[in-house]
Amino acid sequence: MELTTLISPVNIRNMFEHIIFSHHDTETRQIFYEVFSDLGYKVNTVLSHHDVLNTFKIERPQYVVLDPKISDVSAEETACKISSLSPETRIIILDPDKDKTLVIQQVVKTIRENYTVQDKATSIGGLKLKANVLIVDDEKESALLLQKHLQRKGYNIDIAFSGEEALAKLKSNTPPEIIFLDIHMPGIDGLVVLKEIKNHSQSTKVIMTSAMEDKAIINEAVRIGADGYLVKPFNLDQLETMIFKSMIKDYL
Repeated sequence: MELTTLISPVNIRNMFEHIIFSHHDTETRQIFYEVFSDLGYKVNTVLSHHDVLNTFKIERPQYVVLDPKISDVSAEETACKISSLSPETRIIILDPDKDKTLVIQQVVKTIRENYTVQDKATSIGGLKLKANVLIVDDEKESALLLQKHLQRKGYNIDIAFSGEEALAKLKSNTPPEIIFLDIHMPGIDGLVVLKEIKNHSQSTKVIMTSAMEDKAIINEAVRIGADGYLVKPFNLDQLETMIFKSMIKDYL
């Protein structure tokens, strides 16, 4: 059984905002949709700028994201047509050389700039999507599988095979920004480790992992401050999406 759950609350304001996102790469469109939908935005993903214009005439979103690598209608021409129809719409023309991580970061930055300092004091300058990741799991095979997958995606990965080792790594010179934390381990259990992590640093994102979907444990993890819950075996395609959602949610 596979389950990936983001258990952080949705910002109510996001539920009233709409994004049309165009991109030539299917994986980037998929991750963008999953990340921003789970954060409460209404998202339309489209394959061409012609589709952007047709969707825009019906939907009138707050944000439109254009990809210069889509050539049916140029990004600049599409932007001009949208501006003539709705000057208040924010248009984001992507840097053609950016990967999906930087694409998402560019969109977050633009949306964040629409919020006043009084509304949200967190600076976008602190947003880092290619985070330092700590995997905490006493099952070596599971930990190494996760490590290999995320290293291929460009993340800096460290592993702890016990809760005690994980807590020691929090005090290192390069502490993790996000932790995948197994619940059932010999010695100190994952929920106790979670509590210690949050006492040490509220900003550290923690996604709990377990071979069982236990509602009582999930509720307790939420109460303590977990940012997500992942049931083994891992859905590897969803791992980066969960990292993005966990890291972005404080900025939107």
